[in-house]
Amino acid sequence: MILPFANLDPEPDQQYFSDGLTEELIHALTRIAELRVIAWNTATHFRAEQDMANIRDQLGVSYVLRGAVRRTGQRLRITAQLIDACTGSTCGSRPTIVKFWTSSRFRNRLRWSS
Repeated sequence: MILPFANLDPEPDQQYFSDGLTEELIHALTRIAELRVIAWNTATHFRAEQDMANIRDQLGVSYVLRGAVRRTGQRLRITAQLIDACTGSTCGSRPTIVKFWTSSRFRNRLRWSS
């Protein structure tokens, strides 16, 4: 199961971005036939759930992917951790940092590189 990613941005209206990221992950993983992926509508009911055993018991899942999104200036930090729903222990965690380019900076970069 993929829990909705937490929005750690100081702007609360950025929750749509975190939700969109979660929804895209869910849809991408549904393409893997060997995985049983819990639907977005169901996942949203567990947004604030901290008890992995409760999620496991209610949905019959073995693993839960939990994450967060934080934007600082032109950088976006996305963290995700895979949690064993039976033990509650983290199987792995990975932070990713993405740098955004404004359209004017992108145009300037193109101009200098040509």
